[in-house]
Amino acid sequence: MKKIIGLTLIVLTIIMGCSSSSIINKKNDDFNINNIMTNLEFLSSDELEGREATTRGERLAALYISTQLKKYGVKPFFSDSSYLQPFDVSVSSIDTNSTFSFLDNNQNLINSFNFREDFFSRMEDAFAIDTTTALVFAGYGITAQEYNYDDYSDINVAGKFVVLFSGEPSNGSEEFFKGEEETDYSSNEYKIKNAKDHGALGCIIPVSEQYQMYWEFIKRFAARPNFKLYDESSDKENFVSLSFNRNSLPRLFDYQPFSYDSLVSMSKLNSILPHFLMSENFRINFHVYSENRKAYNVVGVIEGRDEQLKDEFVAIGAHYDHLGQRNGEIYNGADDDGSGTVAVLEVAKVLAANRNNKRSVLIVFHTAEEKGLFGSEYFTNNFPALDKISAQINIDMVGRESIDTIFSVGSDKLSSELKQIVETVNNDNTKFVFDYKFDDPNDPERIYYRSDHYNYARHGIPIVFFYDYMLSDYHKPSDDFEKINFNKIEKTARLVYNIIDNISNLDHKLIVDKKEVEK
Repeated sequence: MKKIIGLTLIVLTIIMGCSSSSIINKKNDDFNINNIMTNLEFLSSDELEGREATTRGERLAALYISTQLKKYGVKPFFSDSSYLQPFDVSVSSIDTNSTFSFLDNNQNLINSFNFREDFFSRMEDAFAIDTTTALVFAGYGITAQEYNYDDYSDINVAGKFVVLFSGEPSNGSEEFFKGEEETDYSSNEYKIKNAKDHGALGCIIPVSEQYQMYWEFIKRFAARPNFKLYDESSDKENFVSLSFNRNSLPRLFDYQPFSYDSLVSMSKLNSILPHFLMSENFRINFHVYSENRKAYNVVGVIEGRDEQLKDEFVAIGAHYDHLGQRNGEIYNGADDDGSGTVAVLEVAKVLAANRNNKRSVLIVFHTAEEKGLFGSEYFTNNFPALDKISAQINIDMVGRESIDTIFSVGSDKLSSELKQIVETVNNDNTKFVFDYKFDDPNDPERIYYRSDHYNYARHGIPIVFFYDYMLSDYHKPSDDFEKINFNKIEKTARLVYNIIDNISNLDHKLIVDKKEVEK
């Protein structure tokens, strides 16, 4: 009954929104907290089921946002009738019954290992495989000519699986693999690539000690669907990389020429590890299911009033998707990023009412941000006039923490003029205390690269990102409407409105005078 009532409310909300279109041309200079609250109450409600990309909840949110844009007088960008920009997302998941095992010459089971309990897979290196082949221990899996070292010199691994130790060899000399300092050869990325280059079908590598600490946590996430922006031209290599539970390692070397403990002792004594055949009957049943699904960006435009400048754009965006449902709980994402979504809606409402912008303003609600910034990646890869976008303002989580402060990220990465504008506008209007913590190139959390603005910045478009750094309910089902500071959302919306008003009315295109920090 609750779901029926919920669906009825959704339909009524959308119908009522459409019937209000008669107020499109009504001038409204005011930001309205009640309007912000109404929008967020709906978008963060249980009826939208957490707004996960490619789901029913996402589509309902997209329809609601489109209805509000129409009501505010914001035009669709891509057509006369639809605000939606559809794109395909490839969704893959691993069968939790996947196993690998050792068989004897009569195909009788000797030893077996199970997905999640003993291993998981990097989805980027996962493909369905059901075969019997050979398994080889290849030491560290390193080929380093400058150190006269090659774990593959005396073994042929073409068409076989390899087991590799973590780390790299040592002989106590600073001249050999830089002594105690780890080189790039110790990385799993290198080991996987080298195994591929030697023709291996797949590899098994122990997880790091840090990952091992969180194995129980990893188990819960290992079987979740993996999302990827669909690329029809991509040619995925048939190679599977398995990350192995360290607690299961001794059993992996049962019935082998060398035990796990003896190999560990050799590595600690700086001895060269032996290479040997572990099984001629290595049986792997690894099943991956994939499908393509639709996701939707929502894109509107407020046309510029200057005939010479209206073909240039200032972009404002937020991601409206969240995490959906997990283990029977709904992740409503009121702050992440319902707060940014309703802030953008409010800015769009006031911009459309005032029509003071010489340049056109793009209103972009990205989806699939939580899956890997896919909505903004698709948008920027397919926008017909990317070089005409002067700047992008991204709002992702602005409804929690102190109303007096906010994190400002990236404003001077590409344009010192943008930072000057942002600071001047803030000093003249909202008077936030800006925290620039995440502009540090050595920021360990790499916040600059973790929201949709980055896909604009990588194309050379100056950006500024506003963020509240809420941690207490981040990516938890407790990120709810009742905890939101609506005055902070309104204050952020006013800040962003005035930044757009300034940039859209410049007599020149925003100056790009810096080079972005490498990812």
